[in-house]
Formats: sequence, structure tokens, C-alpha cells
Amino acid sequence: MGTLFFFTLTRDDLYRLTGPLYGRLKHADKAVARYFAAITVVNAGLGVVTAGIFLALGLEYAVLWGLAAALLNYVLYLGPLLMILGLGIAGALQFTGALAVAPPVLFLIINLTEANIVTPLLVGNRLAVNPLLVFLAIVFGLWLWGPIGAFVALPLLLWLGVMLDPRHSLPAKTAEDPLHNIM
Repeated sequence: MGTLFFFTLTRDDLYRLTGPLYGRLKHADKAVARYFAAITVVNAGLGVVTAGIFLALGLEYAVLWGLAAALLNYVLYLGPLLMILGLGIAGALQFTGALAVAPPVLFLIINLTEANIVTPLLVGNRLAVNPLLVFLAIVFGLWLWGPIGAFVALPLLLWLGVMLDPRHSLPAKTAEDPLHNIM
């Protein structure tokens, strides 16, 4: 947390030290910030809808389930899977018959709607990343840093994607460029 705090506090100074990479780093920062803003709005909506539907269904702790849905949705694929598993257990404990499978099935419908309609509309194709790369990044992040790694993996992947995007090419080096002789 301390490293993140000091990086955030001094990132412009650090970016300036990179010389010609400054513009690309700022663009990557903006892309990740736009992604987080859009995903936060989507996840908040997902949490509210989930809580509302579960309140109407009569599921205990519906607001807590909505909060869990909103938070776990930051971890793509694995978060919704954990929600479905947890709701399967909660449904089996609280309801009988066909109603016992209603919580996970309803959440699956809510989540599929969010993932296939709402998120693409809000996030757009500019930040679209190959699902295999997303999955591998999350698995690698989990392996390397645990649950925090799963959360950090996608923003790092987006950041790396912007940094490696040839459309954001570096400016040509000039004689006036102080880093010309170094790089």
C-alpha cells in the first residue's frame, strides 16, 4: 500500500524521467483510469440489481450478496464463479425444490447480461482484450500475488497493451533530446 501511495503521489515525476516514454505512459494511465471508472459504474449497477432481485426473491442477506457481487466482479471469470457457487449453497440451505436453484440461476442471468451487453456498451471496443489473455493474466496474477494479483492483473494487462500498441509510437529522437545519447 505504501508503494502504491508513493507511486501515485510521484508518478508524473517518474514518468518524466523516462523521457520519450512520457506520453505513452500518460496514455496508458488514462486508459486504465477510464477502464476502472467504467467497470466501477457497471459493478455498482450489478450489485444494486443483484440485491434488488434477491430482496424480491426473499434470499437472506440480499444486500450483502449484492455487495459481494459488485466486489467480486472486479475479478473477471473467477469472481462470478465464486458468486454462483456461494449462491448455490445459500439457495440449497434456504429454499426447497426448484426455488433452491433460483439464486445461482438468477445471478448467472444477471451476470451474463452485464458481461455481454452492459459492459461492452460502457467500456467499448477500445479496451477490448482477448479473453484468453485476460484469463491467463488473472491465473498468473493469482499464482504470483494471490487474490491481490487477480485484482491487479487486468489493469496491468491493459497498461501493457497500451504501452506496446504501435499506434502510440514514440516520437523520433532529435539532437535536442537529452536522452538521445543514452538510449
